[in-house]
Amino acid sequence: MVEETLAPPMTVLLVEDEPLLRTFSADAFSNAGFNIIEAGTADEAASILTTRDDVSAVVTDIQMPGALDGLGLVRLLYATKPQIARVVVSGRVRPKPGDLAPDTLFVAKPYDADALASRLFAMLRANPT
Repeated sequence: MVEETLAPPMTVLLVEDEPLLRTFSADAFSNAGFNIIEAGTADEAASILTTRDDVSAVVTDIQMPGALDGLGLVRLLYATKPQIARVVVSGRVRPKPGDLAPDTLFVAKPYDADALASRLFAMLRANPT
């Protein structure tokens, strides 16, 4: 369990098309003190981001169904809402130089959700929104 706290609780948009992975990660981030919004595709996440202004960070898988993948989502975020922290995860794809928007963290799957939560806290402290 992450022992750090942010006040008020920060909201993370978790974008993962595998339901079991999404549930496991959502539980871990919630237990670490984050408010969680879940999306099953990057397209759904992009739609959520047009209606929510409380999202502090997005954690997204790269490969998923739909018109937009995780890399496209973080590029869109960087262009429209650069203040939102961005984390890209994947067990299959390794981004090449230039694939990620600036200041986007890549984490390989499988990842330790508690360790990732600590990294998110550090990112959010460094760049509060």
